[in-house]
Amino acid sequence: MNLRIIFSTLISLFICGCAMTGRPNLPVDISSNDLNRDGYALIVGSLSRRNAAAIYDRWGINIRKVDSEKSFEFNIEGKASTTAPFIAYDFDYRESKYSGNIFAYLVPAGSYEIYNYTLFQTRGEFYRHWSPEDNLSITFSVKENSINYIGEFAATENYDWMIFENKNRDIPMLMKKYPNLDWSDVVTRIPDKRNF
Repeated sequence: MNLRIIFSTLISLFICGCAMTGRPNLPVDISSNDLNRDGYALIVGSLSRRNAAAIYDRWGINIRKVDSEKSFEFNIEGKASTTAPFIAYDFDYRESKYSGNIFAYLVPAGSYEIYNYTLFQTRGEFYRHWSPEDNLSITFSVKENSINYIGEFAATENYDWMIFENKNRDIPMLMKKYPNLDWSDVVTRIPDKRNF
């Protein structure tokens, strides 16, 4: 078989695999008008996983609003591409211990809680899944008409989560993505409980 055809096929598989990598929500555009709508705010931060050989295929946390009758919830999720000949990740940053992606969610302002998480591994026909054994409730508040930094949520090698403050890394990446927003007064809203 022609070496050029083999090489083209491998490149195509690699590109398709990378395209299937799941990332947290990062809208193409966020306008100042969106952020200044009555009752709304912007939540930003990052989602990461511990660096190791294919430690997780999917990882994520579930967040919901807890101070109103109208429900609102969202999931911050990362996912590896398993369609390529090898597992691929599309990370915004790679560091010595953790690698991950920034996120941004336009949400109603108010009180929120982290109420669930998921960690998932597949190994051929076998898989493992982790989620909370008990009720989980880690609360934080979101200030109206503001950019609220809620931290880096990191899936560790011990099948649990840590929350770090990494504004110095995350905010410049977000500023580059959304240069039209006013980043001069970012509100820090990291939950008090830093591991779960």
